[in-house]
Amino acid sequence: MKHLRATGKPVVYIDETYIHTAHEVSKCWQGPNEPGVSKAISLGERYIIVHAGSREGFIENCLLAYKTKSISADYHHDMNRDNFTKWTKEKLLPNLSQPSVIVLDNASYHSTRINKPPNSNDRKETLKKWLEDNGIEYPVDALKAELVSLVKRNKGEPIFEIDQLLEEHGHTVVRLPPYHCDLNAIEMIWSLAKRQVASKNVNISAKELLPIINECFRTITAEHWRKECDHVIHVEQKYWEQDRLMEDMQEFIINVTDSSTSSSEEDNSLDLSGSSKQSSTVSGIQYLESDFDYDSDHGASE
Repeated sequence: MKHLRATGKPVVYIDETYIHTAHEVSKCWQGPNEPGVSKAISLGERYIIVHAGSREGFIENCLLAYKTKSISADYHHDMNRDNFTKWTKEKLLPNLSQPSVIVLDNASYHSTRINKPPNSNDRKETLKKWLEDNGIEYPVDALKAELVSLVKRNKGEPIFEIDQLLEEHGHTVVRLPPYHCDLNAIEMIWSLAKRQVASKNVNISAKELLPIINECFRTITAEHWRKECDHVIHVEQKYWEQDRLMEDMQEFIINVTDSSTSSSEEDNSLDLSGSSKQSSTVSGIQYLESDFDYDSDHGASE
């Protein structure tokens, strides 16, 4: 990311999250005549939220929030490739004023591949067609295992639909390493926004939650974003330092040989086919006399 930041392009972070209609603070201060926090028995419906932002704040007009009745434990089931691509085309791209570095994770709906190669679960006809479409020759009587091997050797680097779409509009895509949400500034912004929603979600109906979500996202300023973006840069630097430390450690060579043994002695000790042992020490290892029985006709035998 260092060299990309050096280009001066804005770094735009993209992600999705959710807010349950029952998302609220667990405790609060209240007077004797004010309504307090009431816990719902069920988590109820939830809103899926998609947004993007940079050091300058949220990208204008990019917020997408829609209600779903899904009961799946993983909110990612409520987002799919079609919804994400539609959001990218209709909300993200029209509102990016200049070529940017787009940071996103590897969720399945971000990672639809172009010309996805078949695998061993596919039929032979599917494997053959993919090879033919890509101009790759194969034996007429090839077994399925041979076809699979040919596909693996020729599949090349993956090309993702969303990457190609963004690159066609002059943007650069950076994909986060798996399980490294700490490198995505918008993750910390989600936490801030959700706390604000929870503080206002007191005795209101589900249909009243969407205006509150919109209002709370408007309160997130460029200053909030700059703080979290700087934090991500700090985390990146820590990872770079750890990588350099690991590289330095790999340069250490541990010598376990006996320093009193000369190189000529070591060479002699490795010659087990002679009539006698010149040295009983090989790289600091002492052989027992019973380990090898030398035979002048047959060499060493155990």
